[in-house]
Amino acid sequence: MKRSNFILLRDLEDPSNQASGVLWGMLSNYMYGTLPPIALKGELFEALPEDEQPVGIEDKIALRGLKQKCLKVECPKEDLQVIDEHDAQILLAVQSYSERCRMLNERQDLLRWGGSENEGCQVLVWMEDLKKNVDAVVHYKGALPPFDGIMFGVEIVVSVFLKLLYPLINIEFVCNVCYVFLLCHLERICF
Repeated sequence: MKRSNFILLRDLEDPSNQASGVLWGMLSNYMYGTLPPIALKGELFEALPEDEQPVGIEDKIALRGLKQKCLKVECPKEDLQVIDEHDAQILLAVQSYSERCRMLNERQDLLRWGGSENEGCQVLVWMEDLKKNVDAVVHYKGALPPFDGIMFGVEIVVSVFLKLLYPLINIEFVCNVCYVFLLCHLERICF
């Protein structure tokens, strides 16, 4: 049976802490500020098998973390959005939970592109080291152990112009650089 994948739309609080004594809640708030959530907005989950689902509760679903397999929770269905398996694998490679949510809400074009055949496609990639977008060509899409999710490998061609002897003579040196990036680093797809 194929399991559904989900992304959490808001932080998931621990219901046992909410139902516990007032004194414990006040003490925890005093010591730690607020109680930490069980899971943060942007966490990725898969549904547990049918026999592990809550009985008689229609508005909740039992889940296991995609990355943190030991994380098992029951969550209100309204706090989740269903995503397909490929999108889940692309988002799993993105470490920032807020960036996952941004991609899901604002960059659906990237998720669609990530699901297509894109080897040889020209793209613009944001390089944090250079603080700018650079032209690149996609040569690889897939797993890159030990990292989770789908990664993209690109070749970046960097051109350096040097003026030799005379100011009007330009010699171009071309250097090929390999770079692995996540889909969230992609700025534009060039066709």
